Amino acid sequence: MSPEDGPVWYDSSMRWLLLLLVLLAVPHLGLAQSLDSLGISSGAELLASPDYPEPGVKTTITLNDYRSVSSGATVRWFYNGAAIPDATNAREVSVTAPEVGKTATIKAVLEYGGIAEILTKDITPIYLDVVLEPQTHVPSFYLGRALPSIGSTVRAIALMNNGTPLGTDYIYTWHINNTVINSGPVHGGNVVNFKIPQGNTAILSLEVASPSGDTIAKRVLVLPSVTPELHFYEVNTLLGLLPRAIDRNFNLIGNSSIIRTEPYYLDSATFNNPSILTWKINNRPATPDSNPYEITLEKTGDPGNAAISFEVRSLVQLLQGVKGTLNLSI
Repeated sequence: MSPEDGPVWYDSSMRWLLLLLVLLAVPHLGLAQSLDSLGISSGAELLASPDYPEPGVKTTITLNDYRSVSSGATVRWFYNGAAIPDATNAREVSVTAPEVGKTATIKAVLEYGGIAEILTKDITPIYLDVVLEPQTHVPSFYLGRALPSIGSTVRAIALMNNGTPLGTDYIYTWHINNTVINSGPVHGGNVVNFKIPQGNTAILSLEVASPSGDTIAKRVLVLPSVTPELHFYEVNTLLGLLPRAIDRNFNLIGNSSIIRTEPYYLDSATFNNPSILTWKINNRPATPDSNPYEITLEKTGDPGNAAISFEVRSLVQLLQGVKGTLNLSI
């Protein structure tokens, strides 16, 4: 052996001798703690599934340890310092994630050969919320939420919170049914617009990953899909728009009356710029007021009945349209 080899062998031997002396001198320390202090990994770890659960969700903690040295070890589990009942020697435990803004520490203590090895895993929940804004029409007096219809646009906004609102510096992958929105993951893409596909329901899913590519949150929502509805309302000269819909039959008591139609859940783009918008009286075209969704009806002759029909439609989104008929008695 050359003189140059001597110092290398000496340094290596002294390192392991120092490790042995440390373990013998402080047997009460966990093996993992002692090895970590010297920059050496024990090879054992705790894994969580899911790793970033929502608040209050059950999470499985698994002991990942395949070393022969710890075979037959006694395993004790702790949740924030309190022993987990009936979990002794289990290789995995189920725990409940804490509320937003709090962290739960799961500890597994492995005892073997006079050594107590301590493994820990912190669970910090992330709450992922998705705000849906269907871009469909409802009248100003409507107190409910606008609903999406087939072919209409929906705006979705993802919000994350782990005790404080998180920014948008994440990778977002959106799906509507089996179609990827925006053609793939988008950095900072927490806001998307998409069309509702055909069917009574649509499934919107979102997966959020950290900049390093680790998935930190998921959310799946089932969206209803409704058919646009058409309702007729009277516009009173003194009171304005009366919020009670006219039941198919309308009696014209005075000399004239203004009727307005409200196409519920029609895509806003179609409502504002329709391909077809027609009024008819007894199947003859009629001229609307300055507001194309209103028409003024006037008495012009003897008493009788008339059929007032209305249709609004898009020729681009064929299912974006609605029509209806009102029976007028004079």
